[in-house]
Amino acid sequence: MIEKGLHDELKGSAYLVLDGVDGRAHYLRVGSIDGISELSEGAVVSVGRAHGRRSDHTIARLAAYDGIHDPERHRTELARANATDPEALVEAHVRRPEALQRGADTSSGCLMAGGVYPKIISTAPAPMM
Repeated sequence: MIEKGLHDELKGSAYLVLDGVDGRAHYLRVGSIDGISELSEGAVVSVGRAHGRRSDHTIARLAAYDGIHDPERHRTELARANATDPEALVEAHVRRPEALQRGADTSSGCLMAGGVYPKIISTAPAPMM
């Protein structure tokens, strides 16, 4: 990791600048500055997509247009598909990102980054030089 800081001061979202194995610098927006507070310059960070649940993929698909999971748009889609109990499905999809945020555990070296479809960031101590 080269640098970390605030991406959006009003929202409290953060960023990391990573030195990639491809030799380029990569800017990665992450959820909260609190989630990366323990990372120090030079830390080795591995970034990849989480496999997630089916609901994670649904949320990502519905949010692909504008980055927002709109429950009304979701209800409309479910009504067109004649889904049973669309209200319960929409509620579950609204609660899913909240559950992911509550479940973030930095003690294991993993944290959830921001975004609708979360990424997992694994951290390891920087090698001694």
